[in-house]
Amino acid sequence: MYSLVEPEPAHQRQCVLKELFVSPRHRSQGIGLALMQWVARYALDNGCGRIDWSVKSSNARGIAFYKSLGARLVGDRLSFRMVRDDIGALTAR
Repeated sequence: MYSLVEPEPAHQRQCVLKELFVSPRHRSQGIGLALMQWVARYALDNGCGRIDWSVKSSNARGIAFYKSLGARLVGDRLSFRMVRDDIGALTAR
């Protein structure tokens, strides 16, 4: 993805991680780390200056995991969502 908000070359290309899920019975076995390392390698290989993703505020274990990787919470961002009915209503305006 290319950023229109941050046009500096170092931030222009971004990798957006939509979902990362490891089933409960496979957690704490290094699978999440391996997946995130793959994403990081993909981002570097494709010239991305950053990786962005969202996490539920109630997911304390996930937040701790991401922080252990060196990720930082982005304090000035909120996550928004529109579902099919909302999307349809917007197109009908």
